[in-house]
Amino acid sequence: MLISFFPNLNACSVDADGSIGNEENKLEVTATEEKVKGSNGDEKLPTKSDFSYTDEVKERFNRILKYYVGTHNFHNFTTRTKAEDPAAKRFIISFAADRVVSLDGMDFIRCEVVGQSFMLHQIRKMIGLAVAVMRNCAPESIYDVAFRKYDSY
Repeated sequence: MLISFFPNLNACSVDADGSIGNEENKLEVTATEEKVKGSNGDEKLPTKSDFSYTDEVKERFNRILKYYVGTHNFHNFTTRTKAEDPAAKRFIISFAADRVVSLDGMDFIRCEVVGQSFMLHQIRKMIGLAVAVMRNCAPESIYDVAFRKYDSY
């Protein structure tokens, strides 16, 4: 469990099932056997991936998550918020992915974020971009663009 010692801050975590909880409304992770439809229509259990959260991978992912720590304009990580809106400026105190959770033979990484109140979809989009950078689908320099208030041509 993540406990926040900052009275005006929200502490959230993204759990193995993708749910987001905070200390007031913490969602428990339950293991279920969800079946996946194969390409031919028959149901099968998800297969275990070859992914391993080694110390090297953990160090790189946590380094990527540290781009979010500090005060930034998070307008690109929510909907219906303009770059010039002062409400888009938020701060993150910490963001870490240190624990592996295994469900039905599949490993998931538990991410914890502590910061000021979060905007709609903000954490989900931050995790998505971090995973894209981790998978080399986006360069790490994308964060310079993502936090930029205005495009400079």
